Parts: sequence; C-alpha cells; structure tokens
Amino acid sequence: MCLRLRGVGAEKQLWKQVGGLNNLMQHSQGKSKIEKSGNCCEKWRDGMKKTNAAIIFSLFLFTGGLLLLYAAEKTDSYKKRFIEEYTHQCNPEKIFKISSEWIKAEPDNPIPNYMIWGYYLNKGQRGKAAVFEKKGLGTSKNRSNADEVIAFFEDLCVHKKTGVLRYENLIAHICFSIKRYKKAIELYNILLEKHPDYALWHMIIAKSYSAIGNDKAAIHHYKRAARLQENDPEINYQLAYLYKKNKQYDAAAKACRKVIRQRPDYGDAYPLLLRIYMDNNEYERVIKSGKKMIIKKVYPDNYLLYFLIAKAYLKSGEYDAALKYFNLARKQKKKLKDPAYYDYAGRCYLSKGKFAEAEKYLLKSLALKPYPSLYYYLGKLYEEKKDYSQARKYYHKIITGKFSKTWKSKARKGLASLPGK
Repeated sequence: MCLRLRGVGAEKQLWKQVGGLNNLMQHSQGKSKIEKSGNCCEKWRDGMKKTNAAIIFSLFLFTGGLLLLYAAEKTDSYKKRFIEEYTHQCNPEKIFKISSEWIKAEPDNPIPNYMIWGYYLNKGQRGKAAVFEKKGLGTSKNRSNADEVIAFFEDLCVHKKTGVLRYENLIAHICFSIKRYKKAIELYNILLEKHPDYALWHMIIAKSYSAIGNDKAAIHHYKRAARLQENDPEINYQLAYLYKKNKQYDAAAKACRKVIRQRPDYGDAYPLLLRIYMDNNEYERVIKSGKKMIIKKVYPDNYLLYFLIAKAYLKSGEYDAALKYFNLARKQKKKLKDPAYYDYAGRCYLSKGKFAEAEKYLLKSLALKPYPSLYYYLGKLYEEKKDYSQARKYYHKIITGKFSKTWKSKARKGLASLPGK
C-alpha cells in the first residue's frame, strides 16, 4: 500500500507538469514548435526519473524493514524455544543444541554465547567455557547489551524448576566480568548461602572486594578459599600480595614461600618474595635469596633479580656493590625504559659523589615518569653542586605538585636548608 501511494503521488506530480505544457507553449513567443516539443520531452523525462527514484527508495526501505522484522522474529523464536525447553524439560543437551543454532544465526548475540559458557562450566570443561565467556563478554561490553543479557537470565531463574544449569552463577559472573563489582559481590554472597564451600566463588568475591579497595574483606575470602583448596598456589599468591600491600610482611612471606613449595615453577612468586623482604628492610635476605634465584634459574627475567639485589645493596649503603649489580641489570636489556632503574642508579651515583652520572640518570628517569623522589634527589644534586636556583626549582615542583605530605615535608626542609631567599 505504501508503494502504491508513493507511486500515485509521483504520477500526479508528473501529470501536473505535463498538463502545464499548453500554458508553457502559449507563453513561449518566438520559439519553434520543435523546440517547444523538445522542452516537453525533457520535462517528461525528468518527471519519470523522479518517479523511478521514489519507487526504488520505497523498495529499499520496504526490504530493509522486512529484514529487520525477520531478524527480530528469528531472535524471538530462539528465545521462545529456549525458555520453553528450559521451563518444561531443562535438558542441557537440547539447550546446548538450541544455543549452537542461535550462535550460527547471530554470532554477535551475547546470550547464546553465555548459555554455552554455562553449559561447559557445568560440565567442568573450563577451557571450552573460557572461549565462550570471552565471546559473550566481547559482545556485551556495551551497557545496554549487558543489561539485556542479565535481564534475560534473571527471567530464566524465575522460571527455573531444577538446578541443572546454574544461571544465577552466570549472572553474577557477567557482573564481575563487566566490572560491576558491588552487584557481583551481592549475587555471589546469595549463592554462598546455598553452597558455602565453593572455593571459586570465594575467590571471585575476593577479587571483587580487592577491585573496590576493601582489602580486609578480600583477605577474608581468600583465606576461606585457601582452606577449601589448600593446594591452589594462585590463592596463596593473591594472599601474599594483599598481605604485603597492607604491611603484614611475616604473613606475606609465609604465603609466598608456600606458593613456591606448591609450585616451584610459579615464576612471579620469586620477585614478590624479594619485594616483601625489601619492604620489611630485610636487605641481607634480598641479596642472599636473589643470588640463589639467579644461580638456580628459577625466574626467566634476570634483569629484575639483579635490579632488586642492586637496590638492596643501595639501601644497605654498599654503593660499589650496588653499582656492580646495576650494571649487571643493565646488560640484561638492550633497550631499557624502566624509570625505577634510572632513579635508583642515579641515587647511587649521587651517594658516590659522581654528579655528572647522577644528573644523567635522574633526568633520564624524570623523562620517563615524573616521580616525586626524582624532583627531591635532583634538588639534592643541585644543592651539592651549589646550583641553588636549580635546587629551588625542583623542591618547588614537589611543594606545588600533587604529591604526598611526606614528600612535601621533605621538600620544605630541603628548601629551608638552602642559603639566601
């Protein structure tokens, strides 16, 4: 009907133009009949072109509308089939089949991808589950898509009659995946009321709490998970990291050593253990343990081990040994762009009285990342060189910048010690 009306409207417009030819011919004085006839034909052709364009455009809109309706109907069809199967039979294999067909028809729809994720997760096939989790997450990062997915699975939970497929778990995991941590914590806590001894849920809640800055609650849930899965090195590694962050160094070192006992090839545990010792001012342990790690080749990145040993020597006041290990660390990397390396090496040269090298390294570090410590030690360097205007410049950078009260206090003391105004 729409096409016909559009065509008729265009034809009426055309006949109005053709009907007006008599008036046009009457007012065209001095022109031959052939010229007038030619003008008529041109106007008639223009009218026909407009009519054809209108018809083609209408067909395009009509076809596009049909395709959209077909796609929507297809999606609704899969949803209805799935809900019907889920509500009445709840046969996981049939649900998997429907989901697979749905993915073939709409590969970018997150709902069937999450369905298959749930299927493989319940089967204990985590590798395959992770593939579909990634696909589902990739297609539901948009907030509205994620809301649609969550709403769909919430509806399923209302209809649910058996516990064959855990879609409450799936909703909670989607919330965690898209960084809605508070909602994820709320949902996983509800699940834990029914199944309090499920270690994985405690781990995810712990990660969620850690992400929102509640380390105390995160440690509590990691400890619960560790009791349920004693031989999982990942849990103890996360515990060690959080203990270190909260300055519980003995507990951190104990958890980290446990990771190494459980899995000697858990590489990240070795530098973490050295950093725990460093933060606890146990420099001898850093040096001794670090050298053993290099000999045993337990960690693939010797640069980091050499750097931590050099830093421990620097903190101990053994500057020659520190420079030796800083140079060994430097040889491990062809293009070194670690600002911390240039920062601490610069401090070491400053302590040795080698001002040219200290200036070079500290400025190199500053170009990579402006730490407050760099401004402070550059202030100290120029103070030692009696270049007081430069020293004031760097102390003022800390005082006027967005740095901690500790560094501001140090900068004010440095500024007060300078001669003159």
